[in-house]
Amino acid sequence: MMKILAGRRADNLDEATLLAIQEAGKGDLSPEVAPVFASVIDADRLRAEAERGINTAVHGRYGRGARWRGRQWFIPLPQPRYDAQPIPQVTFAVQGYLIATITVETTDDSYRATLVGPAGKPERLTLPVSFLQAILDDELE
Repeated sequence: MMKILAGRRADNLDEATLLAIQEAGKGDLSPEVAPVFASVIDADRLRAEAERGINTAVHGRYGRGARWRGRQWFIPLPQPRYDAQPIPQVTFAVQGYLIATITVETTDDSYRATLVGPAGKPERLTLPVSFLQAILDDELE
C-alpha cells in the first residue's frame, strides 16, 4: 500500500534511502547497508508493479483524470534472521521499498508529492554462517 506524503521529500538516492528507512520503521538500520543488498531486488520487475501502484494511489487521491511524472528509487531493506538448523545460517528477507517524488497534474492544479511503500514481495538471501565468518576473517579460499 502506497502512502502519499505532501511535498517533495527526497532529491537523491541518499535522501530516498533515509526516507525509506524512516517510513518502514527500521530506524536501527544503517543507510550504508541498503546498497549492499541492491543486487537482490529486481528493479526492472518492480518498476512495472510500482507504476500500477503509483497510478492507483494518484487516481485514488487526485481523481481518475490525474496524470503524474517524476522520479523513482527502489531501496532494498533487509531483515535478518538466524537459523541454527540444519546448518547455522543467516537469512535475509529483502523488501524493495519504493520512493517516488512526483508532480501530479489535474485539470485544476498541480501538486508535488512523495509516494512511499513496499514494492513487490520480499526476496530471500541465505548465507551459511561459516561463509560469513570466512569473509570476516578474509579467508575466502
